[in-house]
Amino acid sequence: MNPKILLVDDEPATLESYEDILSDHGFDTRRALSHEEAIVALETEGPWDVILLDEMLRGSGGSAMATSVLADIAARAPTARTIVITGFATPDLVRTALRAGAWDYLEKDARYLELLLPVRVRHAVEAARERSLRGVATGVIAAELQGAWAAARAPGLDAPRKGRLLEETALLLFR
Repeated sequence: MNPKILLVDDEPATLESYEDILSDHGFDTRRALSHEEAIVALETEGPWDVILLDEMLRGSGGSAMATSVLADIAARAPTARTIVITGFATPDLVRTALRAGAWDYLEKDARYLELLLPVRVRHAVEAARERSLRGVATGVIAAELQGAWAAARAPGLDAPRKGRLLEETALLLFR
């Protein structure tokens, strides 16, 4: 199963950019243009591996800082990892977001975003899955392992997809 990423930003062009970058790396993305849309997605479309959250969201209820949204994310997606992203990072904003529960913080810098975003999201996915697996019974892990191995051996897979499935199988083996 491809990692599920919720993209939360009030700028459709920004969401499209994130989606283009992440879909090239095999991530399954869903967009939310506001705090309210993010809550609906968190409640109805989970479980999520990673939430990519804009630092400042404008919406019908006014502006929402990432720190106020992080509590809602933690309550509705406790195993997900949240990466706060902004165009105006300051040390105080980074500290505040991390203290409020963000797993990572990334600056919207077009020169580096295409390179850094997939790496940071992949690390967050791995951390979220490790956190989730720690709470799963051994029998469930064995069933997931069998399913991942069967999927990796399916005929007609392209090399990148097969590689991702084999990586998932190996991670399950080490659990």
